[in-house]
Amino acid sequence: MNFQTNAAALRYDPSEQDPEFFISPKIQLTKVAGKDLGIIALEALDEGELIECCPTVLIKYDKRLKWNFLKRFYRTAIVTIFDDYLWWWKGRKQALLLGYGNLYNHSDDFNAASYKREGRKYVFVAKRDIAVGEEITVHYGYAPFCFQDAEQPS
Repeated sequence: MNFQTNAAALRYDPSEQDPEFFISPKIQLTKVAGKDLGIIALEALDEGELIECCPTVLIKYDKRLKWNFLKRFYRTAIVTIFDDYLWWWKGRKQALLLGYGNLYNHSDDFNAASYKREGRKYVFVAKRDIAVGEEITVHYGYAPFCFQDAEQPS
């Protein structure tokens, strides 16, 4: 693992192809006013600090489903129930993130970015310094969040 330890903080190394699963002890799931659930910082996070590396469950619609009830189940259960929680993967695949991955709220003034990695993992990294008590947010349409794999957060 190529993460550097500095004062108990793990820095994100974009060259790491298959990082280990990790949830920072500096974050917590809590109720956020006006948003239901969200993730906040219990301790300050530095720019570039690793927040979480979460596993994913890949979901792919299989055109070869023979029975209509299976097709209806897929559309009803997967698309309808999980639609707001699916992240784009590759091709026709989508990913359901485990850990806190699906609980980061959207903001246009986001403070964290996400990167797809090998081994069906998403890595969340502080895009800027995050203060104690500040909600950790991502931008649902930000390019590195959706499409890029290994760039260092800017």
